[in-house]
Amino acid sequence: MPTLAAALRKGRARIWPAGSPLEPALADVGPGGLAVLPLPAAGRMAGACLIGWDRPHEFGPDERALLTASAGLTGQALLRAHAFDAEHELVGMLQRTLLPRLPRLPGAVAVARYLPTTAGLEVGGDWYDVIPLADNHVALVIGDVQGHNAGAATLMGQMRTALRAYAVEGHAPDVVVAHANRLLLDMETDLFATCCYVDVDMEQGTAWYVRAGHLPPVLRHPDGSTEIVEAEGGPPLGVSIQADFPMAPLRFQPGTVLALTTDGLVESAESDIDEGLDRFTGELAAADPGHLGLVADALLTGAHRGDDVALLLMRYDGMAVRPLRETWTVWRVPEAVRHARRFTRRTLRTWGVSPDTMDTALLVVSELVTNALVHTDGQVRLDLSLVNHRLRLAVADASPRSPVKPTNIGWEATGGRGILLVEAVSEAWGRCRSAAANRCGPTSYPTPDGHSGSGRGRSRQVGGARGPAVPRVSCRGTHLRGTGGEGARGRRGAPHGRRAARHLRTARRAGMTGAQSDTYETALRAWRELARDLQTAVSEYARETGRPRAEVEAEVERAAAAEDT
Repeated sequence: MPTLAAALRKGRARIWPAGSPLEPALADVGPGGLAVLPLPAAGRMAGACLIGWDRPHEFGPDERALLTASAGLTGQALLRAHAFDAEHELVGMLQRTLLPRLPRLPGAVAVARYLPTTAGLEVGGDWYDVIPLADNHVALVIGDVQGHNAGAATLMGQMRTALRAYAVEGHAPDVVVAHANRLLLDMETDLFATCCYVDVDMEQGTAWYVRAGHLPPVLRHPDGSTEIVEAEGGPPLGVSIQADFPMAPLRFQPGTVLALTTDGLVESAESDIDEGLDRFTGELAAADPGHLGLVADALLTGAHRGDDVALLLMRYDGMAVRPLRETWTVWRVPEAVRHARRFTRRTLRTWGVSPDTMDTALLVVSELVTNALVHTDGQVRLDLSLVNHRLRLAVADASPRSPVKPTNIGWEATGGRGILLVEAVSEAWGRCRSAAANRCGPTSYPTPDGHSGSGRGRSRQVGGARGPAVPRVSCRGTHLRGTGGEGARGRRGAPHGRRAARHLRTARRAGMTGAQSDTYETALRAWRELARDLQTAVSEYARETGRPRAEVEAEVERAAAAEDT
């Protein structure tokens, strides 16, 4: 429309009295008179306002001045409204960026919602998190940092990251929250935070939770009844260094819904928190848990927006297949490794693991247990589990040191090859520190009835648990004393050589190529070299004791045969 374009370009108000010729688009707007008012704001035109009269109207000087002044005020108001919307959208985007994407859970479904406050433009401190842990555990966290400003949002991000880090380390819920409390106090901030932390065991359908000044969890049972789980809690985070955070148990049946929320959803100036919780539980009981996203949307309908709101829901369905697990405490006796191998062999036979996979697993168990005993003090534990045709091995010890991969091993070296063996028969391996111990592994292998979780057939993978291996891994001559691997076998190393060749064929069938295959073959050549060293040690032992060499070799053969049975 040329008339509007000219008014916006020149920035001057135009008034047409009744009967003035207008373009067709504007003729019906004001047959009795038309005022076209540009809306200036911050040196530019924010828009235009058209005012028309149905009956003939005379425009006096005072009315013209009033229209011009009103246009200027309207332009400023429109600019502020645009800025308000843009800033509010930016605040919501910032808050959503600080919040995580929810992972897929074994045996459960989780959804979360966040609504920023509409009372102002400042970002809030509400947050939620879902943290997958080892052994099919999941941590659900919800919290609220005091205040609605950039400082609260920054502290919220720090607390969420800290709680996730402490949880992944393997600490118990009360320890996780206590560490977060100590961290917040060390930050020397005037802000405090509330938090509810729930550690769910997906296999057993049980949980432990801790409250730090936060609302209690709400359960919706499969029969439709709801329960506010009241239990003793601790003070908010950042209040007292001496605070205790007691744990309380929860029990889930398939179909149970766990609801965690912040006070913005249940508390307002018009209603107290008890009334809000009663209303929340009633709405949760009336909802259909089969569609958890719709449940979350229904719970947020009509929410008071004077405070930001976070909502986290989880429906527990139960795991279709429960893992098989066995644990062995390794005593520090001369035949400890042989006992660990025997326990492993007996367990894997019971589970129906193939001989090839069993042989490789026994090699890894030998190396990890041997070095845990040689290089650490305290208790050593061997954990075996079979989940969806995937075998997982983990050796835990109490050492704070990390395993060190040797960079260069000569043929004359008596140690340092074990870590290469573990790496060679695995796609990857690793360790991490837990609250109670270090754990090496777990090592994963596919069983004969299925494939590995990576979808690559007979692949080998080590890694992903809560704990480290031993600080160093080596193949030592202590195998003669029954504390080592599979090396103490037969005469002139022939059985040992056949076993090494079988491992090499297994590696090639698994598709090892390049540097990984070279590392594996190098380690096996070193293993054969150790077999020759074994024969030398047998000869020296026979000479020192005055016993016939054949008698010593026969004793070694009998010990090896007894171990294999």
